[in-house]
Amino acid sequence: SLPEDFTLEYEPGDSVGLIVPNSPHSVQFVLSMLQQNHGILPSQKISVDAGHPITVEEAIRSTVDLCCTMKRKRLLLLSMYASDPEEENALRLLSSSNNVK
Repeated sequence: SLPEDFTLEYEPGDSVGLIVPNSPHSVQFVLSMLQQNHGILPSQKISVDAGHPITVEEAIRSTVDLCCTMKRKRLLLLSMYASDPEEENALRLLSSSNNVK
């Protein structure tokens, strides 16, 4: 956060990051899919990165980038939780280095 007087002191190697929330439409789509397919309610509390508990809705809105390409490691992790064998295989294929052209 910025100091009260909005002054900043920069040093070589400093960086600035912006956290932009996901679009309301994208958030609602993901929340709807989580509730319909897994019974996860938007108001359910979860802990992200061992932080204080927040709602699933807040996590999807502000902590998950829905617009970036997923890394192979995350696709492999998701494959471990897939209940549908076809989805599991597809996620494993997408996570493999053999999939790179």
